[in-house]
Amino acid sequence: MPLHNVMFYCQHLLGMGHLVRSVELVRALACDWNVTFVVGGGLIEGMPLPPGVDLVSLPALQSDPNFQAQRRELLLACFRRALPAVLIVELFPFGRKQFSFELMPLLDEARKNGTRVVCSLRDILVAKPNQNEFEARVCGITRKYFDLVLIHADPRFQTLDESFSRRSDLGCPVAYTGYVGRTSVSPPVPVGDIPVRPTIVGSIGAGKCETGHRLLEGLMAAAELLKAELPHQFEIFTGPFMPERDHLRMRDLAGNLSNVTVRQYTPDLPGRLRAAHLSVSMGGYNTIMDVLRANVRALVYPVIGNGDSEQAVRAAKLEARGAIETLETRELVPQVLASRIAKALRKPRTAVSLDMDGGETTRRIVHSRFAPAEMAAALR
Repeated sequence: MPLHNVMFYCQHLLGMGHLVRSVELVRALACDWNVTFVVGGGLIEGMPLPPGVDLVSLPALQSDPNFQAQRRELLLACFRRALPAVLIVELFPFGRKQFSFELMPLLDEARKNGTRVVCSLRDILVAKPNQNEFEARVCGITRKYFDLVLIHADPRFQTLDESFSRRSDLGCPVAYTGYVGRTSVSPPVPVGDIPVRPTIVGSIGAGKCETGHRLLEGLMAAAELLKAELPHQFEIFTGPFMPERDHLRMRDLAGNLSNVTVRQYTPDLPGRLRAAHLSVSMGGYNTIMDVLRANVRALVYPVIGNGDSEQAVRAAKLEARGAIETLETRELVPQVLASRIAKALRKPRTAVSLDMDGGETTRRIVHSRFAPAEMAAALR
């Protein structure tokens, strides 16, 4: 059995945050290991993927039991082909319960083959209506199958205990990696695409969320009010997974505004933010990391629907440190949002000190704990 292979499983659903963070982790791991990257939920056209990685795309999930059985067998066949020394599963068992039909057999296969199993987990978990039952189930699975839980957070800012009370019952070590930030890996922006005016970047992640649609609608209306007051160009990204009809509607809303450009996706949002004077966005993990690494002024409208407080918790903590300012729903009306934008542009930038070297730290942890002796010697 090859002892230098890693298999990384990522299933994303509504957004692209899990996928983006997983890509950065795979990029770091590929420096040491042969990586098989298994993705469910589709890829983003134009998204820069690490070179030399074996990419496996699982077919989109269907409820039909026969289809689920086929997908499960495809995943198990992928594992048997790779025979990884380490299996890294993004989020499960802290989420993705609906994918237990394929993940529990995968964990059984890993255990049978002596593969070490790692959970890759973001900083804040979604609260469950049956929290006690949920935590008991998670602990039962981690105790039986997992060798390590990696928390992609800075424990000085956010700890697992704040959204999961039974950390001590997980039955395996927990390690913090620091936050995972995107690196700018896309080719240089063509000269014709470089804004000649200072920019305000509006973005809403994947683009599926109705909350984000409302933010962009308000932002474009505010841009119209500000066009005589500001020299700035509003550069708006609607998101790679926004339905085409909604993207076209956003373009129609921009109309003939000379101070607004609308695109669906950029593979280099970090680079765009470094050059911007202000970011206006939702509060997803990856966007917030991009904002902090760019040290750009930011107005953040966190998603609060479906009882999910993850973005609101993170945004409130950062606002308390002066790193960002948050927006409320009532402030999305054009006049109020325009005023918030104008005021934000006049404020000094405030850097926040967080560990954002999560990709490299993940690579070091996985290597130090699980690399076989001959591999470790070759890498020294």
